[in-house]
Amino acid sequence: MFQKIILGLAVILFLFIEVKANGQRTYSLTISDKSARVLNGNSKSMFSYCTIFPGLGRDGNQKYRSFFQWPLPDDQIPDGSTVTSARLYITSIELINTTNEVDAGLYSVEIDIENASAQTLWDRTNWFFNNLHYYYIGPAQSQNYVIDKTFQQGSDFTTALEKAIEDDYFALGIIEFREETHEYAYKLNNCEVKLEFHYTLPTIEVTVDQKRSDGASVGHIGRWEGGPDFESYSVPETFDFNITTTEVLRGWQALLENPSEKYKKWNISENIKNHHEFDVTYDMSGNLVSEFDQVYENATMKNEFMSAPGADPSDDIIEFKDPWLIDYADSDYGDNERNRGMDNDGPDKLEFKERSSPFSPDYETNYDGDVYQGVFLDQDYNIPGHPYYSLRASEDPNIPFHGQDITWYFQNWTGSDVDFEHADQNETAVVFQQPNAAAEAVYKGHLASNKARATGHNNGRRICRTQDDNLHLVYEDDGSIWYSQSTNNGETWSKEQRLSSLKNPNRYCLNPAITRYSSEPQFVMV
Repeated sequence: MFQKIILGLAVILFLFIEVKANGQRTYSLTISDKSARVLNGNSKSMFSYCTIFPGLGRDGNQKYRSFFQWPLPDDQIPDGSTVTSARLYITSIELINTTNEVDAGLYSVEIDIENASAQTLWDRTNWFFNNLHYYYIGPAQSQNYVIDKTFQQGSDFTTALEKAIEDDYFALGIIEFREETHEYAYKLNNCEVKLEFHYTLPTIEVTVDQKRSDGASVGHIGRWEGGPDFESYSVPETFDFNITTTEVLRGWQALLENPSEKYKKWNISENIKNHHEFDVTYDMSGNLVSEFDQVYENATMKNEFMSAPGADPSDDIIEFKDPWLIDYADSDYGDNERNRGMDNDGPDKLEFKERSSPFSPDYETNYDGDVYQGVFLDQDYNIPGHPYYSLRASEDPNIPFHGQDITWYFQNWTGSDVDFEHADQNETAVVFQQPNAAAEAVYKGHLASNKARATGHNNGRRICRTQDDNLHLVYEDDGSIWYSQSTNNGETWSKEQRLSSLKNPNRYCLNPAITRYSSEPQFVMV
């Protein structure tokens, strides 16, 4: 006799969905990723998704047992999780030779069903295997040919699931209890055999502290608990963090006094972003510390115009990049502001900020909402992953001087108690080595000199014309000799080239003269 009954069709879920609510997690109703049938203990068949096959009971001389396996990866369900309830849901059961309801036995076979032999799977769905191991985890009867069975915490089924979590998969064997005594047989659809369970994550105890450079605990830290603001906790504070979750903590953003100190980094990461995301794992340190360190407010950055020493134009700028500057409203965490760290892409990319020269990132000055709270010393750019400061000079600013619009060409960086990664480039990392460190961007004015005699003295030829009708110019500026040429009869002149070596404090190059060699090939001599 063959009778087909299909009831309670449900949506197929190929992957489980983790739902977070009140500390509970849910492995949602999910079909298995592997399914098999064993026939009479000696023949195993693996099935693809949504296959209907004789899977339970006995039909003549054929006895069927079915096996289903669900993945339980550590990165989703960590070892040590507690299963608080579980549900087995089987629909679309088809009757082969009976109208009786299913009377099933469930077994946790504790082996990958794809790799196991037919005999092994058969043995592990007997009451006892060699009288040594008990795999049975509970009964399940159908109603209206649907099995919908819930198991509570502490049952054999949920206990088996907790062990299966450690193995990263759950392999379930199902038999029909009456296979020896009755000829009842049923077909199953492997897309209609589903597992759901609720569980709580294991925890790790973590003490969160915040310390000044002398090791003294100070102030409070913030913990993100859903917002809109960070919840404040005095330090030290001990928390039970759930494994596989992400905790977001924020060190105190205040500037401390005597001595002046501010947040520098968390003790387990060179990523200085604050607030900071911590992935909670069993390997996580049991102590997280927001570390403060001393800062200084007298470091200066400025532009130096060699052709006009001491000039301080009102509209010249210098650009500074500070990975500790608190200027990013983080939309992921209630638009609470944090620093950008060393991120070089995305919405929180660390950016240069234009500042009027001279500029000092002091403790209190507010630059349109930006307060630098001083700088740290010795932030070495040579250490991989280490945070550092950067400077950028405008390449060719046009700044009026003495009533003339003068183009200024960047030459190099110089200063005192500073170290530049690329002193000859307009953008460079910079290390402040002392509290009063000074960094200068040096500019050369186009066709400008700080000497009145730049084109002076009789018989001091500064310009000549070659037979190709080009003009050639040399002159003195800031103790060096500079050369420029014009190809359009003096309408425009090329960017100067320094002909003499860099200025020595005790030696200068003065009073240049230029001439040309009239025969071929043509060249000029200075």
